[in-house]
Amino acid sequence: MEHTHILHNNGPIRVINSKDVMSRATGRFYTPNAICKVLAKKVISGFTKYKQKVRIVDPFCGDGRLLEELIDQIILTSQENSRPSIEVCGWDIDKDAVKIANQRFEALLSKICKHMKIVFSFNHIDTFLQKSISSEKFDFVITNPPWETLKPDTRELNHLSIDEREIYKNKLREYDSHLAAVLPKSQPSKKFSGWGTNLSRCGLELSLSILAPEGVCGIVLPAAILGDQMSVNLRQWLVDDFVINSIDIYPAEAKLFPTVDQSVCSLVINKTAPFFDIQNISIEIWDRQMQSSSSHKISLNRSALQSQGYSIPVEILRDSLDLERSLINNKKLEDFEGKDSTSLWLGRELDETGYLGFTSQSGDMRFIKGRMIQRYQLLDNDMIFVDTQKKKVPESTKFERLVWRDVSRRSQQRRMYASIIPSGTVTGNSLHVAYFRNADSKKLRILLVIFNSLVFEYQIRSKLSTGHISLGVVRTTRVPSLSCPLLERVVSEFPLSNICPETEAMFEIAVAKSYGIDHITFSKLVGFFEGITELQKSVLLSQELWNSI
Repeated sequence: MEHTHILHNNGPIRVINSKDVMSRATGRFYTPNAICKVLAKKVISGFTKYKQKVRIVDPFCGDGRLLEELIDQIILTSQENSRPSIEVCGWDIDKDAVKIANQRFEALLSKICKHMKIVFSFNHIDTFLQKSISSEKFDFVITNPPWETLKPDTRELNHLSIDEREIYKNKLREYDSHLAAVLPKSQPSKKFSGWGTNLSRCGLELSLSILAPEGVCGIVLPAAILGDQMSVNLRQWLVDDFVINSIDIYPAEAKLFPTVDQSVCSLVINKTAPFFDIQNISIEIWDRQMQSSSSHKISLNRSALQSQGYSIPVEILRDSLDLERSLINNKKLEDFEGKDSTSLWLGRELDETGYLGFTSQSGDMRFIKGRMIQRYQLLDNDMIFVDTQKKKVPESTKFERLVWRDVSRRSQQRRMYASIIPSGTVTGNSLHVAYFRNADSKKLRILLVIFNSLVFEYQIRSKLSTGHISLGVVRTTRVPSLSCPLLERVVSEFPLSNICPETEAMFEIAVAKSYGIDHITFSKLVGFFEGITELQKSVLLSQELWNSI
């Protein structure tokens, strides 16, 4: 049986052995028209002046829709007697998509031939493998590169013989090695079992590398690229050598791409002189109905970016430099991890996949899922137990643990819910877990109060680019001393169950003071949380309460 190696617009590298598999691998992830229009408009607004001749490319062009939208915007925004002559290039590994792109532009050319001089060429190539591309330079790059992580796909391996599987894996490793050599900045900081190269990151690096001076790149990417730990080197290069003009964020709930359950972003990037101190970026956040829900500007400070792994925040709406300076002297949570007897352990416990097969309504080992966790509470209205004969539980279940989950909706007052669970229970992987190897109950409760605090969540939100709070983000968040006398006192004096608003306000103030934050800075921080009511703010900012702690 003949197999075809394919890498398509916004899709995976795969070995194809049937027409059915081919249909799965192509044509499913083209950019929605709504994003095309928004991105093309913002790309044009980021371009300062048309030259006599303009070169445009989509290195992963698919059916050419992004390029067509960009041409439409050039016509709309330029005077007829001063329009540039345009050269349009499109490259894609999907032969059928390239054919459609050519047909699209032939139809477009017949409509606009009186308004603009334009030549176009669409080529059936694997862009990542073309050595000559690095010497090309374009005034506009607009694209939606493939997104998947390079690794063997079990859906395709199941169609192959043992020998074919080895050939497939070896070819994939060769491809991975090629990408690492030609696109080193997009390589992940860590690889698992030898795999981890993400094609969207490679697409971003390639797109920026072919941008002409003063040129503009518009690109659609997974929003995780703005803050994940794997893309630190790529983001550092981005902010060092380019200027980010704007970022649009689209929620996972909008279901923009079939089978893709993650937030999407589009960036407009200028190849102009990089900033030295502060760069201002326009942020627009869209809702699930593809309506703009908010827009604002953020200011990126180089030292603050360095301290948080060049994470580009989209949730913090105002300048946060004073707060960053207040927090910088505190340790990161990961500094408390280690192998010694008093260190902190962070991680997850059981994979929830197929949990109905190893759980029941009775037993000794309670199974705790994310929905059972509220702030300072473990709900008892859903009792599920793990059959330890069917599922091995980790050593961590012997400890009392701090657990937390994230709430993805930005409209929520809090995005992080943390509580303490007893030993003899086990959690699913919708929860993260922390415990001290020496079972230090006092420090665990202090850590709980910190996790549930506004200061801690502020830091989390300042790094978020998606609705998900990763363990990596939490690890790099700063915490005060866990032996702080003030925190020891308030945690010992007030129970952590049935907390009233005033007690929680006391916890918030104690945590803020332990970080070294004064009342004025704390007032600014509280202002970041738009979901907090005026009554809650009045309690939190009570000068009398602040002075009493």
